[in-house]
Amino acid sequence: MRKKGTIVFVILLVVLVIPSWALSASKKPKGRLVFAYPSLGIEVHDGVKTLGGSEEAIIQSLGDGLCLKYYKGASPSYQPAIATSWKASPDLKAWEFTIRKDVIFHDGTPLTVEDIVYTWDRVLHDPLTALSSPRRIIKSVEAVGDDRVVFNLKRPYPFLLTYASRYAIQPKAYSERVGKEEFEKHPIYAGPWKLVKHLQGDYVELEAFEGHYRQVPHAKTLILKVVPEQSTQLAMLKTGEVDIVAQIFGGSIIEGIRNDPNLALITFPAPAEIYVYFSHLTRLDNPPTVFRDKRVRHALSYALDRKLLNEKIFAGTAQPASTICILPGTPEWHPSCTPFPLDIEKAKALLAEAGYPNGFEAKLMLTPREKTIGEACALMWSKIGVKINIDMRETGTVTRQIRKRQLPDSLRVSRHPTGPAAMSYFFPKKALYNHMVDDILDELTATMSTFPEGPEMDEFVKNEMCGYIHDLMPGIPILATSYIYGMRAGIGGRYKWLEIGTRHANYGPAAEYLIPVVR
Repeated sequence: MRKKGTIVFVILLVVLVIPSWALSASKKPKGRLVFAYPSLGIEVHDGVKTLGGSEEAIIQSLGDGLCLKYYKGASPSYQPAIATSWKASPDLKAWEFTIRKDVIFHDGTPLTVEDIVYTWDRVLHDPLTALSSPRRIIKSVEAVGDDRVVFNLKRPYPFLLTYASRYAIQPKAYSERVGKEEFEKHPIYAGPWKLVKHLQGDYVELEAFEGHYRQVPHAKTLILKVVPEQSTQLAMLKTGEVDIVAQIFGGSIIEGIRNDPNLALITFPAPAEIYVYFSHLTRLDNPPTVFRDKRVRHALSYALDRKLLNEKIFAGTAQPASTICILPGTPEWHPSCTPFPLDIEKAKALLAEAGYPNGFEAKLMLTPREKTIGEACALMWSKIGVKINIDMRETGTVTRQIRKRQLPDSLRVSRHPTGPAAMSYFFPKKALYNHMVDDILDELTATMSTFPEGPEMDEFVKNEMCGYIHDLMPGIPILATSYIYGMRAGIGGRYKWLEIGTRHANYGPAAEYLIPVVR
């Protein structure tokens, strides 16, 4: 284990008191909770394989990262987990985490700094690691004594907590003993749930870990079930086959839940945006595409009736979005960057000016989650002569194609987080999930990342970036949404759930705080 000398740090964030909701349950877990998801992404157990999609619901139930990322407002909240506190150097190139000493893995072995170094060595060097962005930022992770680890970065980076919360810590001894293939089959972590059974494409069965340091689950069993169709989700919720429907992406299910006295609609105001991006604008080789002309992108935006989409599909739970990754009313938003209004004539004029007076044909890539709003957008675009051919694909397939830049020239409706941290991995032109190859946007994002998170960064984004992004339109902002869940009314603990927010955007369920209806 390598040692490192003393580094002088300025404290950015230290949390010394564990909040009341983090105390472990004193009663034995009993009953079960069933969550319905439209997809569980690529359904892996090895955290380094995550693509940042819905598979996080599995991994973040099994394991904890150094900190936990919760969403319940315009900005994420980071809470202690494996680490009790953290601090960054003045130049934002080194981050130090202080580690808890009472954490045990599912097999009863204690978690140490060696396990953290091992996990992050895999993130940075293992060929199985799916996301390349940590490698571009983090140079090394080293242990300092038996209770601290230091992340040494290649450049200033104020958003390290995003990664620190993503990767669940793995046991070095067990992982090396059984090997990567066996770990994927029989994973061991230090989270609130242990894996029991996983039937790919159907469900994941988890069991409460009674040795968990943070919160022993109230439920004995947690089921994460794949239910793609909203009509089926609602029917199962009404009959009690599922307790909670996660990742509600608009649709009639919202009113169906609202109108049933036995159900509850749970919304978390969150930094999330539904948008359209253009697959060929993300490629470094700049292939030809009709969407490279900014006038075409603006025309498609003017053709969307955002108010109608909100009312008919999201039952009024959303608001019009104005600028990719920057929500109206947030500190980084400039008031001049208002949502594009519905203007069919202006949209047609822009298409004619761009050389498409009669419109054109385009492909729209959708997964089951975005089907309703995608079809509605296609209908609106038809009014300006843009004929949309819808291509439905499975979520995992699309995610892998995005990663490999294998999507055909197409539009894609999706939802993503917003704010400066999101901008840092959507706007660099070489990022895995980049939205557009644009040198100016790339430079602006690099400059943004030299500021610590807070007012100074917000002012830079507001005054130097927001207007440029609004006009460039690397994607079409549609709606700023809440994270929406449907829940059986008898489920307990939901007020605690509302207090802390939902884990890792709309993926991690934070189900350990919920009390099931005992069957």
